[in-house]
Amino acid sequence: MLVYSTALPFLKEGRIKALSVSDSARVPQLPDVRRIGEEDGMNGVSLPLWQALFAKAGTPGSVVLSVEKAMLDALAQPEVKSKLMEAGVTAAPMSGRDLPGFIKPQAALYREIVQSARITMD
Repeated sequence: MLVYSTALPFLKEGRIKALSVSDSARVPQLPDVRRIGEEDGMNGVSLPLWQALFAKAGTPGSVVLSVEKAMLDALAQPEVKSKLMEAGVTAAPMSGRDLPGFIKPQAALYREIVQSARITMD
């Protein structure tokens, strides 16, 4: 299993073949590759890989809002979107207000996976 941006050069060279994607939607760059939730026995499964920008607790709200605005403004620019897409990254920006609502179910999903598989640090 590879992150799409890591797999991209190998896919372009034909050295590997994409069998499935783990996101909740098909990857725009690979429209014919099914997502795991479309496979038999995997209905509804989605394991999106995501990144977020965090600030240390206690960071002044004005600083947080300034960085958030700069990030959202940059991600809204067509040339930035294009460069990210070329690199295999699909930007899905959200505000800091919305991020906890996204993270909470993600944490629960991975907690369930770790517990049910009895994964330990050993």
